[in-house]
Amino acid sequence: MSKKRLTLSTSILLIGVLVFNYFSAYSAKLTKSTNLSNESIGGVKIHESIHDRRFITQYDKRLTKEDNDEYDYYHWKGGLETASINSGKDEGSIIRVITDKKTFDNPLHTAKGVKLGDTKEKVLSL
Repeated sequence: MSKKRLTLSTSILLIGVLVFNYFSAYSAKLTKSTNLSNESIGGVKIHESIHDRRFITQYDKRLTKEDNDEYDYYHWKGGLETASINSGKDEGSIIRVITDKKTFDNPLHTAKGVKLGDTKEKVLSL
């Protein structure tokens, strides 16, 4: 490769990296952040433990369990599915709350009353 081509390739690569970094930082500035620490879906909060007494009382017992390398997926009564960390100090900590079409008509909703099927306007107003 000639010195001229190498310089041109390096320049194009450098410009590409700079443009990518500029727009990545710009898009992050446009994204609004919302504190969801007080939110829950059907009373379930992210990072809550499936071993917590309140959780066990509300959801009784798991119906089925699917093992995964990093997370265990549990199916609970009422159509709720959770994924939780399966080892270490955070074992049992919920990291995903999953609902499906069967749950659509179920009364699962956030602490502020947002539920599946709500309009964008309703979600933003709440």
